[in-house]
Amino acid sequence: MKRFVWVGLFSLCVSCEKSSGVPPAAAPTSANSLQPASPAERLKQAQALERASEYAKAGKAYGALLNTPVKGPATLGLARVLLVTGRYDEAARDARRAFELDPSLARESVFTQASAFRAKGDLDRAELTLKAAAKDPKAREIRLLLGEVLIERGQRDAAEPILMTLIDDYNEDRIVDTDGEALALVGRAAYLLRAPRDANDAFNAAESADKAHLPTLLWRAELFLEKHDPGHAEEVVREALAIAPNHPDALVWLARVRLEQAYDFDTADRLARRALAVNPKHPSARAVLAGIALRDMELETAAKEVSLGLNDRPGELELLSMHAAERFLADDLAGFRVATEAVLARNPGYSRVYQIVGEYAEWEHRYTDIVEMMEEAVRIDPGDANAHASLGLNLIRAGDEDAGIVSLRTAFDLDPFNVRVFNTLNLYEKAIAADYVSVERGKFRIRYPKAEMQLLDRYTPGLLSRAHAKMVGHYGIEPETPIGIELYATREHFSVRTSGLPRTPIQGVCFGRTLASMSLSEEKFNLGMTLWHELAHVFHIQLSKYHVPRWFTEGLAEYETLAERTEWSRELDPALFEALRDNRVPEVQAMTRAFTRAEQMSDVATAYYASSKILTMMVEQYGMPKMRGMLQHWGEGERTPVVIDKVLGISSSALDAEFRRHTRQELVRYDKQFVPELRADPIDKLREAQKQAPDDPNVLLRVARAAWEAGAADETVAALGKVLTLRPESPDAHYLAAQVALE
Repeated sequence: MKRFVWVGLFSLCVSCEKSSGVPPAAAPTSANSLQPASPAERLKQAQALERASEYAKAGKAYGALLNTPVKGPATLGLARVLLVTGRYDEAARDARRAFELDPSLARESVFTQASAFRAKGDLDRAELTLKAAAKDPKAREIRLLLGEVLIERGQRDAAEPILMTLIDDYNEDRIVDTDGEALALVGRAAYLLRAPRDANDAFNAAESADKAHLPTLLWRAELFLEKHDPGHAEEVVREALAIAPNHPDALVWLARVRLEQAYDFDTADRLARRALAVNPKHPSARAVLAGIALRDMELETAAKEVSLGLNDRPGELELLSMHAAERFLADDLAGFRVATEAVLARNPGYSRVYQIVGEYAEWEHRYTDIVEMMEEAVRIDPGDANAHASLGLNLIRAGDEDAGIVSLRTAFDLDPFNVRVFNTLNLYEKAIAADYVSVERGKFRIRYPKAEMQLLDRYTPGLLSRAHAKMVGHYGIEPETPIGIELYATREHFSVRTSGLPRTPIQGVCFGRTLASMSLSEEKFNLGMTLWHELAHVFHIQLSKYHVPRWFTEGLAEYETLAERTEWSRELDPALFEALRDNRVPEVQAMTRAFTRAEQMSDVATAYYASSKILTMMVEQYGMPKMRGMLQHWGEGERTPVVIDKVLGISSSALDAEFRRHTRQELVRYDKQFVPELRADPIDKLREAQKQAPDDPNVLLRVARAAWEAGAADETVAALGKVLTLRPESPDAHYLAAQVALE
């Protein structure tokens, strides 16, 4: 009976069945329980430790069984532990030895050997090992891995018939609905065949049959993240970690989820390093760390992480692509071309290299460059829906909406489950077509909500014209025209326009030639200040040829609004004083980290304010022509320390010291005041810190504050009581105690 109809149209999120977490498999806790009566029972104990990701204990338990009647399965179990912890040569050796000891373990032995070869980058040997065993009708796991290896090598046409054998097994009832492991293999095969609906159906069935099957959960996480559904991805990853809290793949997937959800760099960094503590050769953990460094524009750190990963796994396509991204951001275009050619030499169909580079290019506002990359990506692989989606979204950002919509429709035809594509098409084809109107006003093309046009058009063009004239004088350029100005009536419309997703907490955004903002019908904010600020970015981005660091453009845009109207300034002196006191303000040349490492919205506001103070000081001491000169030098591809030295005549460290002296003088009034510690760090992070230092009053006070903000009153009172016992004179503890008492 034919039960799979390839790629029908329905929402991936709607069809997803939530699966409940299960506790980790019971692991022995006493010395006596580790020594059951028979080798068979001891083998089960070792397998339970392996499933619970207690790898050191599992390896020891398997090792104790190597001279017993279960030495074959024990040797294979040890090989699996060696594989997951990055000892690939030993894993392949022990997997082969397990087969020699027990020929009934042939399939599992081949799979583990090939997995080890693949993990160390030896795809030739992995493919050869798998092909020799793939003809066995029961070798589904081997055929799936062979399909993955062939796709990794750029041989998708050869992989598809092999992967289809798993689909055929299901459709011909050779796989039953109670076989969760086999259903998961079917789901993974469907995913690799670019059939997300069928993958989701099979994963749902697999979880219904076996809620504790770890590969099902990890494969689902990858599917959900690809479709921009980090909420469901987090759900299944946390279920995986409930089963195996130390599994390196699960830790890395959670790191990727945190980056997708909230750019939570600190948590992602910690998770990646936890994965590396388990498997020091984990390439995806290195990729996460390299990606964080690229977003911080710490290119040397990114290059180091990539190099470490490639030393352990030569030829890893994601890491090679991240090397290309690092060269692109370094403005080494020759190096970028060499790096991309190296990727495509290994896999001529790996269009994802341009998507990986594009992800970091987008962070630096390089929209026109991304368009060129995505055009090349869809030429390499016309069936790559993600490349068509990225092309469409970036064409729209670059101002070519008609071409962007065409690419998005192509992406939707190939894959109707990309949430950003679906939302953006709905916005343009339904909401904008029906509820918005665009008009030409001098140098501007303005999109208004129809219901608000009469009012907004009375004020907006005049304000924009004044801002434009003033900034032409400041920066000495005329930006490309028309400059797109888009005002959106609802938070959902604005968010989808800027990110493809329905909620984003900002009021305005600039794409280089186009800026978008909320209008005033749904939210209260200063529209004039927002438009002035975002228009300043148009000048900064174009003068620097899309190379301006975030801290500089945000600070200079804040200065522009302050210089126009003093009431358009932020008032965050206490927060800045607190951040400086707590050493949370990065050096000037690395100030972008204040934005990328923000753990809460108040941190972002403080980053804006700190940047505005830096630029106000710089304009007052060095003059606006120097600011224009810095933008021009960035446009020539020079790095920040060089730009500061060439234009201002001082080192970046000297500029940082100057900023701190200047700011301390401005905030000197707080030195003799009590300024309470109001910022609350993430509670999970602090609970981990408390485990490491249970009697440190500084840690306990931060736990108490975070618990209070999280609504955990009992935890607040307990931590606060310890602080007041250890340090009864602490003013911050008494301040928090007063807050608690008032509640």
